[in-house]
Amino acid sequence: MTMRDLIAELAGATPTQEELRKRYEETKAYCETHFGVTLTDEDHDRVEKIWQDLEAGREVESL
Repeated sequence: MTMRDLIAELAGATPTQEELRKRYEETKAYCETHFGVTLTDEDHDRVEKIWQDLEAGREVESL
């Protein structure tokens, strides 16, 4: 496999912002339907901050 082939494969496997947003909406709907959990934009923002903190090696507040 050439470097060009590898990069093309990785680029093709990386979801676009639109695909990520669609996946988020589908997951949110699934949680609401199957678990009775309503996720707000604030919940989403909080989880995003937690992921950023984890990736940066910072202490994470309790969930």
